Amino acid sequence: MTEYTMSLIEKDDIPDWYSWMAEVRRKMPDPSLFVLDPLAYIMSHLENGGFGIQVRDEQGERVGCLLCCVPQKPEENLGCQIFSEPEDLNGVIHVEYAAVEPRYRGRRWQEKMIAQAEDHLCDTRFRHIFATASPDNPSSARSFLRQGYRILATKELYGGYLRHIFYKPLPERTG
Repeated sequence: MTEYTMSLIEKDDIPDWYSWMAEVRRKMPDPSLFVLDPLAYIMSHLENGGFGIQVRDEQGERVGCLLCCVPQKPEENLGCQIFSEPEDLNGVIHVEYAAVEPRYRGRRWQEKMIAQAEDHLCDTRFRHIFATASPDNPSSARSFLRQGYRILATKELYGGYLRHIFYKPLPERTG
């Protein structure tokens, strides 16, 4: 049985993962299902608490990655869908980019990476997680729904792409 490792991505490794995500996107039958912003934009949104999760197989081959980004401008913050108070908006993080190598799809890697990201966020300032997925990508949408996210709205985002907006509160910190 193949062993897999899941860990945080070092900031210096993000450009390599970005290139990998771009290649995964190029292989998709419909690349519009996965919007990938420019690397500089992504790097700026990994500041102030953003991070990435990676999965590799026992040979070190890339299986998948997920990037959690901190919105930099109020108009980018999906929290504006339900919050207006600055303390709530400052507690928002987005599950922004998730990609899985095609041969590993169907094994719930996105769900596993989301769960790992949520565990990582437990002792942080973030209290609210938002994400988006295309209605034409039911596998991704199911991943969020199975993890306890709910759909707040479906609207055009990212330059006109129709997306479900998902939300999940993080549990309150204890002790």
